[in-house]
Amino acid sequence: MRDRMLSRGAALGLALALAACEQSMPAPPDTDFQVRPLEDPITAVERQTTFTCNPAGMGAEPVVWRSDDGDARLVLEAAGGPCNYHVFYESGGARQQLSDSPSGYLLTVAAARPGPGGDVVACITDIDHAPSGGSQHEIDGVSLACAWRLDGAWTTLTRLVSPDDWAPWPREITLHPDDTITVRYVHDFTFQFMNLSNDGRPPEDGLYELRYDLRAAAELSDEQVSPDVVSRGDEMQDFVPTEDERADFDDVVRRRFHNAALPEDADLDGDVDAADVDVVMRHLGASDGEIDVGRYRPDVDADGDVDAADVERVRDAL
Repeated sequence: MRDRMLSRGAALGLALALAACEQSMPAPPDTDFQVRPLEDPITAVERQTTFTCNPAGMGAEPVVWRSDDGDARLVLEAAGGPCNYHVFYESGGARQQLSDSPSGYLLTVAAARPGPGGDVVACITDIDHAPSGGSQHEIDGVSLACAWRLDGAWTTLTRLVSPDDWAPWPREITLHPDDTITVRYVHDFTFQFMNLSNDGRPPEDGLYELRYDLRAAAELSDEQVSPDVVSRGDEMQDFVPTEDERADFDDVVRRRFHNAALPEDADLDGDVDAADVDVVMRHLGASDGEIDVGRYRPDVDADGDVDAADVERVRDAL
């Protein structure tokens, strides 16, 4: 379902970037390509408790929060298996571990009072997961855990919201003068933090506010403030192109079709060589800077020969 959702800006940007290139090849065949509107509007959301674990995509020590002055940050450190981490607070050269045990920590909100050693509170999603086959992992539960420093003393992460059949995703946090906090979070039965559709959700889903007393370590309230997970004007919508966007995208499709139909001997000189690679690259827009020519060599697959395989590699770049 999600791969059917595309912002208008992203689609138009792709279309303009490719369609605006001057082409050195003959004009594409005048085939009547039409962009059909999406047939299946987004009317429902689905629960999805599996994900692809890719530790390399997170980096060695991902930073999940920085203070406004840049001095303090929250850092994850890989531990306890793929896609599990410990959480550390770093400031002024000091490093404080906030997690008792590694877990799938990810989305973070934090607030800090100004000044060295000022009070800090940080809340982060704690995603309990396990391998389910290959790189796929199954989510067993998601909690919202917070740690705080008052008067120079840190607590470890404490689970403030720990549901069984839905996920809390933090949005923002406020640290009040009376040492209470307000945490806004999304109640999401789908377990998909990138799911920005309001349609098809149960009434319990929506935006919630948790009020918590840090000194008493006690919940004050936890209430729904909106039935929407995102404001109606900002939610992801089906992409329905305007007439101009439709024409631009038609042009991109025609050019892609024509590129796929190019012969391996693209310059028709009887040989498949570096010149053919150059022709295909120019057809894709390399001459106008749309493709970084410096990233390519005529021997694209680095097998020692410039041949049809290299032309195919470049042709497939679109």
